[in-house]
Amino acid sequence: MPDGRDWNGLLDDTSNIGDGLLEIDNCSLFTKNLLNRRPGFDLPITLANAPLAMEELAGNIITVESGGAIRSYVQTSGAATALQAGYTTTNLAKPVSAFSRIYLANVAQAVKVIDTSNVIRDAGIVAPTTAPTLNTSAGLVTLGTHLVRYRYVDATRNRLSNPTPPATITIVSTNSILVTVAASVDPYVTGINIEVTPSGASTFYIASTAANASASVNISLTDALLVLKVPSSVNGDFGHAPPPQYRLMCENRQRMWMMDPTSGLLAWSQPGFPESFDTTTNARVITMPGGDVATAIFGFYSDLYIVGQRSMMRLVYSTDPAGSMLLPVLGSMGCYSDKAFTKTSTGEVFGWGRDGMWRLNTMQPVKISKHVTDHIADAVDPTAAYTALRFVCYDPIQQTVMFFFVKTGETQCRGAFAFDVDPVGPNAEWKMFFFRQSFACACYNSSSTDRQRIALGDNNAYIWRYGTRDNDGGKGSALSVTSATTTVINGTNAAVVGMMAYRPVTGEENLIAAATSGSITVSAFATAPAAGELIYCGSIRERWLTQWNTGNSASGKKRPSYLELIVHPQAATSGVFTVRFYLDFATSPSSVTSGSSDTWPNGISIVNGTDIRVDAGVAAVDGYIAVPMFADFQRAVAAEVIADYPATGLRFYDFKWGYTNRTQQVPVVGE
Repeated sequence: MPDGRDWNGLLDDTSNIGDGLLEIDNCSLFTKNLLNRRPGFDLPITLANAPLAMEELAGNIITVESGGAIRSYVQTSGAATALQAGYTTTNLAKPVSAFSRIYLANVAQAVKVIDTSNVIRDAGIVAPTTAPTLNTSAGLVTLGTHLVRYRYVDATRNRLSNPTPPATITIVSTNSILVTVAASVDPYVTGINIEVTPSGASTFYIASTAANASASVNISLTDALLVLKVPSSVNGDFGHAPPPQYRLMCENRQRMWMMDPTSGLLAWSQPGFPESFDTTTNARVITMPGGDVATAIFGFYSDLYIVGQRSMMRLVYSTDPAGSMLLPVLGSMGCYSDKAFTKTSTGEVFGWGRDGMWRLNTMQPVKISKHVTDHIADAVDPTAAYTALRFVCYDPIQQTVMFFFVKTGETQCRGAFAFDVDPVGPNAEWKMFFFRQSFACACYNSSSTDRQRIALGDNNAYIWRYGTRDNDGGKGSALSVTSATTTVINGTNAAVVGMMAYRPVTGEENLIAAATSGSITVSAFATAPAAGELIYCGSIRERWLTQWNTGNSASGKKRPSYLELIVHPQAATSGVFTVRFYLDFATSPSSVTSGSSDTWPNGISIVNGTDIRVDAGVAAVDGYIAVPMFADFQRAVAAEVIADYPATGLRFYDFKWGYTNRTQQVPVVGE
């Protein structure tokens, strides 16, 4: 049994459960010293197309889908609102949540903004193109020469346009100024600010705000009254052009920041006006170290971080970014893309670049993947096209950061390394999750009745809320086959469309296209399942693989004869798991047989030639199970354990290599 210390999962150099683990899949280590099933998925939201990126906004999930459609989905019901079609997905930036809005950018179209009303629009306001026409009428304007201009205003969203060039008028008698303005075609403009200078001065004041309509506005103010109005410089006379068409963007210190990775040009908005830019004066070129190219930008406390694939820079400023310092951040930390970093509820930033995974909770990032470097190399496909698919997200239920990747030999993200953010230092836990469906992006989902969750968007056009079930799509989703073809399997089940059907007999995983209480329709299996066969509908089995055991030494003769396991007593009443043995550093399980005089312990039997099936309800009287293994082997042995049933997973406390069984000494003969 565990000795009370934390089990550190994949950190085998500090592991203290059993004799160490080589690999674990779909096991949650959130409960200390216990191999638990990873959380599953709630019923999905059905999308029109596979999502490429998504973000949460006021109870809705905003998606950019393959084909370029932008849609909003209600988290609780899945009801969809089409916002825009044809948004270019080439060089698409990760959606950014800022100022209670969602911002999206690509290099081909105007930056888009989605407000809480789920209405999409272009960011910023285009300045008036028609200068004011000035006339006089009876009034109180102070004698002398005045400058007059106007600009568009959206008071609801705190947006301004740049003003028109000023027009000049000289008042020679007691008159007012009649200003003719042109309306904006922007439907969200709420008014037009008329700005006037005192006689002979250069400072503009907001003399009047008119409705957004082409009309003549009468200004009749003495200079003494005019200077009591709000100066236009309070909000910045200029610098209110719409955002540039740059790909990378983020919010920091009440400004929106945008960057063009190709040119290295970084631009920032007016403070408090995230849609107002001046790329002539409020911009600078950023040169990354060693010819690296920026892949992401984010704010961390008071600084802006600019990240490449293998480097990081920190922009430090007090009030005006134009006077900022650009400092290199040591450590070669980077991001594969703007989807390869995430912020957590603890205020930290986690990312994944060419030098590994890192954690930023002070000014200096720290590499966290040192202990799992070999596991990453073994599991992750290094192909350049697949590195761009990697993404990072934060699960607030287990407080883990999940690093999604394409498994070796595959083409989409179905694997995830999960890092526990709670412990800081060498006791931090790592897990490895393998999913049946493939995922492309993630965002928060705050409409759950109990707490915030993470939502994952898959390549089959579904969004799944994570951490609400024991398996993927609902409890009890195994289907016992009564009759079947290769595509239609009949039997009582609780399957959901969008789940993946897993067939343990052949290892096939196929999408469920239709489901009723009595059957499911799937993409074709190689053969028709047999009556009585068990098909898992979305269920993910937990699996772990031990380190290699060499007995006394690689040349010694003392070999363990049993794999001893401790299961939770409640789980011992029911449940089945499979054990496989690997010999002499082989990558395939070895076949097992038994001699004519061998007697198997209760609940343990051989199936499929390589699998030892264990009925935990029969074999575990007190939670202890000893599985016989090979009588002899040449160099080393490793064991693999897979929890087949129930769907909630068995709860394993500990394992060890046993040299003397407490009950029987019946080795398996494998020649």
